[in-house]
Amino acid sequence: MSAVSNDYSAVIRFKVHSLHDFFEPIKLEDTPCLASGVFTDDWKLEVKARELDGERCIGVFLRSLKTRQSHSVSWTISVQSLTGKDTWYTRDFEWPSGKRSWGTRRVLSKVRHWAKNAVLRAEDAVIIDLKLRSLMHPSNLKPSVAKTLYLSMVDNQHEYLRIQSYALRSCQGVVSNPSMSRVPAGLFEDYMINIADLDSDIERCEDDLGDWDEFTDCPLYEDSDFEDYVPDDHEMKSESADIDAMEMGEPIEDAAADNRSETIGKEGTFQGDQRPQEHVDTVATDGISISGSQSRNIPQEESAESDAMNGGEDVEDSWAVIGFATPTWSAFIYYLLTRTIAFAPLKSDGKEARDSYVKAYTVQLEELKTLAFRHLSSQATEQNILSELFSKFTSDHEDILKLELSVLTKHWAQLKDSDALRNKMTEVTSGAYPHAGKIVMEVFRKMSLNTD
Repeated sequence: MSAVSNDYSAVIRFKVHSLHDFFEPIKLEDTPCLASGVFTDDWKLEVKARELDGERCIGVFLRSLKTRQSHSVSWTISVQSLTGKDTWYTRDFEWPSGKRSWGTRRVLSKVRHWAKNAVLRAEDAVIIDLKLRSLMHPSNLKPSVAKTLYLSMVDNQHEYLRIQSYALRSCQGVVSNPSMSRVPAGLFEDYMINIADLDSDIERCEDDLGDWDEFTDCPLYEDSDFEDYVPDDHEMKSESADIDAMEMGEPIEDAAADNRSETIGKEGTFQGDQRPQEHVDTVATDGISISGSQSRNIPQEESAESDAMNGGEDVEDSWAVIGFATPTWSAFIYYLLTRTIAFAPLKSDGKEARDSYVKAYTVQLEELKTLAFRHLSSQATEQNILSELFSKFTSDHEDILKLELSVLTKHWAQLKDSDALRNKMTEVTSGAYPHAGKIVMEVFRKMSLNTD
């Protein structure tokens, strides 16, 4: 095999249970075919059994989800006992040009391995180690991603933060349409971020997050990224009554309170037979446990068991994010994990970029701040510069103000006699922008230097 110079390598470990189902199926059509989840963006591992020369064999195949690989790929497969003392198979491969799937059909055989080795039959399982090497770099992931995936496979006692965010906000400041996410606590530690510093409107929840369906004190920031809506008459009355009751310190009756359920983390199971659950090792199917629901009126023992599955009561700290909406929160967490982010164009509000800039500024993430700044710079045009310039966001950030003043100066010849500027200045003099004093001064100073 020719040597290949590789820019990255990924080592993936799989455990295959119930080998007897491959070698000794009750019916041939019941022979399992296992497939892993997708890893490093475009690969899957498959384990299959078939008859070769009258002998039952297990094969292992690597499958590419791309039409063809445009870069050199090599990989090594090793099949070992659970203790690692015995190696049943090892081989190096070069990925052939134009192929979608490649591997070997005879990794383990019934005659050579299963029938002759008592250790293999006693363990009834093997470990498959796959080392994939490629000339193409994968996504630039933080170590937290690998750590989270590893911990989800081997240990369910690691620490997560449960964070509830919201997508909608009414004209009265009530946020709703909640979404729950579980974020590894170590992710914020990697960036030296204190979650309480992310936003002045993030709240720690002492109660079950299932009770935090709405907040009535969300500030109505002009540049908020929430999807605003006007509630109908019934909702308006309901919200007003709830707010009054809260201000008076009265309990709020909720007819559905007894029927509420709490989310309990579950683990997915990947197995090759139908043996009882307690005899099968469980592996989380992704970085976040699959959610299930269960009534509050559960026996104490069952409740304790559920707490244990979640890692104990003290493992998951609960927070509610009410200062910025779910899309921005999701994009922010995705950036922390992958160092990748995409912003909506300003013609589609672009509030996500502004809010991401604010968060990056607050917790001193210079790279994210730079990405958001570049996006805002590329989106500033003659058509939107006036609305952007007089926003509260611009008045709070000096570098954004300088950027937008330069854009205004560039387009001054087209804007100085426009209805848009006259209307904006009328709004300013009527007190519509109490934060815009510095902006108005800067506008007039700039204009006095550039009147052509």
